[in-house]
Amino acid sequence: MVIDYIGIRDNMREAMKVYGGDTSVAPTSDDVEQATATFREELEVLKSLFINFDLSPFLDPECDPIRRYTLLAKAAEYVFISTESLNVAGDKGSRSVSLKTYFLKTVKRMRLAFDICQPSGELGEEESALAQCFMAIAGFVRKMSGTSDVDADTMNRKVSKMVEEALKYNKVESVLETGEEEDIFSPEYFEKLSDIKMPATKLEILVKMLRKEIKEYSRINKIAAKTFQKMLEETIAEYHERRKHLTQEEAGETQEKASEDILKVATERALEILRQMNENKESFRKLGLTFEEKAFYDILVALRDQYNFEYGTDKTVGGIVVNDKCKSLAKKVKEIIDVKSSYADWLNNQNVRNQLKLDIKICLVKNGYPPQYSPEVFNKVMEQVENFEEYSDNE
Repeated sequence: MVIDYIGIRDNMREAMKVYGGDTSVAPTSDDVEQATATFREELEVLKSLFINFDLSPFLDPECDPIRRYTLLAKAAEYVFISTESLNVAGDKGSRSVSLKTYFLKTVKRMRLAFDICQPSGELGEEESALAQCFMAIAGFVRKMSGTSDVDADTMNRKVSKMVEEALKYNKVESVLETGEEEDIFSPEYFEKLSDIKMPATKLEILVKMLRKEIKEYSRINKIAAKTFQKMLEETIAEYHERRKHLTQEEAGETQEKASEDILKVATERALEILRQMNENKESFRKLGLTFEEKAFYDILVALRDQYNFEYGTDKTVGGIVVNDKCKSLAKKVKEIIDVKSSYADWLNNQNVRNQLKLDIKICLVKNGYPPQYSPEVFNKVMEQVENFEEYSDNE
């Protein structure tokens, strides 16, 4: 499918001049006419993408919200799982994009035209209802993908209310609204995930929550979070690489089964990352360290391995590797930070912070870490110290 949006875009630019600051004027009849034509072209494109969907739940204002949710959920799953590529003509020629990208960009263009022509009364009730339907589907897709903040600014109040109303009736919403009070590593959270029956949507949510959790973890333990971030990106990259091989020519039961297997493998790996993160976060207890001390322990062990020098002896206890010398040093580093943090407004006192770093450097040298002087190793340890300071500042 190749759509030439250059002419449409130029018309839209002309129509959108009505919002141009001090020199703006009310939209002329020509502006409205151009916007209406553009809106209807975009609407037809969107209808063709969802030709096999029953869109009636959004055409009836009295429709049961549960039916609306069912449509949103199925439409979002279709967008996520599709391996179809669509060609879009632009300034630099034709380019191929995923169905998800194509759909969201088309909705955005349709909405721009809708905002101009809808107040004129030129549109029929069904056209307006379908526009709201596609904006609602786009809002649902963005919410699953973790970009609901963008959608909140673009969807009009009526569509936002419709999405909100529909989402009240599903377990997906409770998973997405996870706050600090809820532990995403808990059995209850996994139970909520298992209630989501659509595999592509489940994977989208899982990846979104993993990104959020890794970002939070990096505030305390930068080195461990970096490891899990790499694991997640590799999982996502492999997932997309395998999906590239599912072409339209292979459509049918074979492709459907292959797609299910790809989703299953990616979801299992994402869940494994979540499990390993949980084990890593809980391992400080087995080590006999605090959660914060464990962050310094991890960086000391990681740098030792990265720069290949000897420091202490590793032993396996309760399924985890323990290095008593690194444990002791991690406690000393954290103790220095605790002493300096006892000063009032210590984070804003540059003299105190400079002394902190000097004290930690002296501590490392006195304890023979590393055996041979290495500015690189010192700097890497200081990165974790600065990361910890930043985290403390946000508490």
